[in-house]
Amino acid sequence: MAAKLARLASLPPRAIDVLLAVGLATAVLLVALTASEPGAHRSTAAAYALAGVLGAVSLFRRRWPVTVLVLSVAVVTAYHAADFPAIGGSWPLSVALYTCAAAGRLWLGIAVGATAVVGGVGWRLLLEPGPVSPVLTSELQQAAAMGLVLALGDTVRSRRGWAAEVKERLRRLERDREEETRRRVVEERLRIARDLHDVMAHTVAVAGVQLNVAADALEYSLGEAKAALRTAQQVNREATAELKAAVRVLREERDESLPRSPTPDLDGVERLVEGAREAGLRVDYQKSGKAGPPPAPVGLAVYRIVQESLTNVLRHANATTVEVRIDHEPGGVAVRVVDDGQGPPPTPGDGDVGHGLIGMRERAVGPGGEFAAGSAGDRGFAVYAWIPMDATP
Repeated sequence: MAAKLARLASLPPRAIDVLLAVGLATAVLLVALTASEPGAHRSTAAAYALAGVLGAVSLFRRRWPVTVLVLSVAVVTAYHAADFPAIGGSWPLSVALYTCAAAGRLWLGIAVGATAVVGGVGWRLLLEPGPVSPVLTSELQQAAAMGLVLALGDTVRSRRGWAAEVKERLRRLERDREEETRRRVVEERLRIARDLHDVMAHTVAVAGVQLNVAADALEYSLGEAKAALRTAQQVNREATAELKAAVRVLREERDESLPRSPTPDLDGVERLVEGAREAGLRVDYQKSGKAGPPPAPVGLAVYRIVQESLTNVLRHANATTVEVRIDHEPGGVAVRVVDDGQGPPPTPGDGDVGHGLIGMRERAVGPGGEFAAGSAGDRGFAVYAWIPMDATP
C-alpha cells in the first residue's frame, strides 16, 4: 500500500488531478444511480450531470480552490433540492474541502462546510417533519466527515510548508558552505602567495650575495669561493623544496604518499641567521622565555617575519650588523629585528620592501597580534611583531 501511495505521489500534479476527477465522478455516478429514497425522483441524466460537473470542476481545484468548493456545494445542494435520491453531502465535497484546506484556506473551508451542514439541517427539518434526533445525528456525521477531510488538508499544508522550509535551509547551508569554501581557498592562495614572495626574495638575496662573494674570492681564495657556492646551493635546495610544496597545494594534490617538505618553524630561524652571517652580516641572535616549540602557525609566522626582515637587510639596508631577538611570552611570541643600515625606504609602499612589510603585517595582525616597523633612531631600521599563541593560519 505504501509503495502504491509513493508511486501515486510521484506522478505529475496534472495526472493526479485527472485521476481524482475520474475517481470522484465515477463514485458519484455509481452512488447516484443505485441510491433509493421513498418519494424521490429517479433520473439517470441527473446522476450523470452531477458526476460530470463535480469531476469537471475538480480539475481546476489547484488554481481556484475556493471557487471549486463553492461550485461543488452549490451543485450538490441543487441536486438534493430537486428531490433526487440523497447521496450524502460530505463525501462528494471531500476533494474540494481537502484542496481548500491544503491551499491555506482552512477557515473558509470550515465556514462553507458549516453553512452547508446548517442549511442541510434546516432543509430536512422543513421538508421532513418528524423526529429531530435522526436528522441531527445524520448531519453531525456529515460534519465530522468534513472536519476530518479539512484536518487532513491542513496537515498536508503544514508538512509541505515544513518540507519547503527545510529545503530552503539546506539550500542556504549549501550556499554558505560554498562561500566558506571559496573564502578559504582565497585565503589559502594569499598565504601561499606570501610564502612564495618570502621564499623567492630570501633565496635571491642570499644566493646573490654568496655568488658575489664566490666571484670575488676566485681570484685569491678558491676554498672561500667553494664555501660560498655551497651556501648558495643549500639555500637553493631549501627554497626549491618549499616551492614544490606550495605548487603541490595550488594543484590540490591529495596523494599523501608524495614527499612533502616540513613547515618552517622556530628551529629554522637559526638557519636563516647562519645564512645571513655567511652572507657577511654580523648577526646577534638571542632567545628568551620558556623553552619548547610554539604551535606550528606561530612558528611559521615568526620564521617568515625573520626571513623577510633579513632579506630586506641584505638587499636594501646596506647594513653590517643586525640584532634578532625572539621572546617567548605567556600569551605569544615577540620578534624584534634591528639593523644599523640606512633606515626605512623613502616610500615604504613601493617595491619589494613595501610588499614584504605588508606580508609581515598580515602574518602578525591577521591572527590578532601586533606589528610595527620604522626607523631605529639616527640610523637603521626596526621590525617588531607579536604573535598570539592561539594564532591560526
